[in-house]
Amino acid sequence: MTENNGNDRRRDINGRIDTLGTGTNGVSGRRASNRIGNRHSKQRDEEEEHDQKAVEASLAEEEDDEKEADAAASADEDEDDRDAEAEPVATESDGQVGDDAEFDADEDKETDDEADAELEIRAEDFDNRSSLEVEIDPFVRAYAARRAAEGGDESLDEYIVGSVKGYLAGLLGGEVSSPGTLEREVAVESDQLMGGLLETIAEEDESPADVVITAIAEAYEVPVDEETLVVAGLRDHEALLNGVVANSSNDLGDTSEVVQAAVETRLIEEPA
Repeated sequence: MTENNGNDRRRDINGRIDTLGTGTNGVSGRRASNRIGNRHSKQRDEEEEHDQKAVEASLAEEEDDEKEADAAASADEDEDDRDAEAEPVATESDGQVGDDAEFDADEDKETDDEADAELEIRAEDFDNRSSLEVEIDPFVRAYAARRAAEGGDESLDEYIVGSVKGYLAGLLGGEVSSPGTLEREVAVESDQLMGGLLETIAEEDESPADVVITAIAEAYEVPVDEETLVVAGLRDHEALLNGVVANSSNDLGDTSEVVQAAVETRLIEEPA
């Protein structure tokens, strides 16, 4: 082998080595570059993951704050509700309910009033159908009213009707005569002093008896100007009253005289 050939081979080997070295150095450079890129990417991922965790932590903290705020607001509302229950406040709806209740109460009252008025009308109609108007002496009427009030069990109408029933039963049984009504008579006996006093009190056309009658009328509140009276329940006995009038054995001229005679008889016969 010549020296030149040997040099050529060495150059050729060295060139290959250089070429191989250059190729190897290129791969190593790429690997190094890749490692650096990977390191940067991993770092970015770690930074993004850290940022994501920070955001999630912030959101969780905000959610916790909102829950606490909602819980506090709910507690305040509950407390307000308890206060409202403990001390009710009138509202427009309450006023409406009150108005409705008042309207219902007024309507019920009107209904009750109408029912009462209808009952009064019916009672009045019944009284009108069963009542009978008669003429009766005011003093007899006043005396009968006083007796009824003293007994406490009868009204004036009931006292008169009871008198008529007893009188008619007595007439039918022959236990009571029918003398007619009494003539009013007042006899005053007095000494000269009292007689003179009565004459002084009496008006020009009055007698001492008239003075006594006037005094009695004032004491008993006698309705001297009212000679007619409507008696409830008396019409039921009208037929018998007319029968007594038709009987010629008495001096009673009409039903009013029969009624007055019946009341007078009871006043006289019953103890005061």
